[in-house]
Amino acid sequence: MDEENKKLLKKNLKLNQEMHQMLKSIKKFILVQKIAFALKLLIIAIPIALGLIYLPPLFREYVPQVNKTIDQYQSLFNFSSEPGTNNSQSQISPEQLQNLSPEQLQKIKKILGN
Repeated sequence: MDEENKKLLKKNLKLNQEMHQMLKSIKKFILVQKIAFALKLLIIAIPIALGLIYLPPLFREYVPQVNKTIDQYQSLFNFSSEPGTNNSQSQISPEQLQNLSPEQLQKIKKILGN
């Protein structure tokens, strides 16, 4: 019985060592997964945070320019007798744009600043 117990103990020790090696590799894998998740989170979070910090001042700079461009397009399609007035009832259709007189073309060029 003593010999059999020794064999069983050796077999048990060998199995325990194998399990220990597997556990080490699993722990390393979990650590690598945690680090990869943290890096992914940073790669996503940092640009979003920087965008929230730096983009609003840039947008404030360009909003007046965009509004000016929108106003120019609105004045192009809202012809009125005086420059600067905006009459929404005098809108022109795309078909009417094809039959513009030279006078009206000059007016459009003045509006656009060409």
